[in-house]
Amino acid sequence: MVLGGATATLVVSLLLALIAAQCFHTFWPAGSRRYPAVLTASLAGVMAGQVWAWLGLPGVALGPSNLLPALIFAALLQPLARYIRLPLP
Repeated sequence: MVLGGATATLVVSLLLALIAAQCFHTFWPAGSRRYPAVLTASLAGVMAGQVWAWLGLPGVALGPSNLLPALIFAALLQPLARYIRLPLP
């Protein structure tokens, strides 16, 4: 089965956000941050990168997803991850 354009973009963006969150959680030199907060900041950064691509601004694409702005926005949002409080059991 071949994925459509919007579905492929969503799948690649989610995978990019998961990989970026794992790398940021492992290698980012900040104190103790919970993984769901890092994942939330990474998802917000990847979505901001997709808006960047939707506006037609230059970037480096990875398939249907805009890679470079997504990673830059995700990295810029990581310091805010310690302030994200998610009610988890």
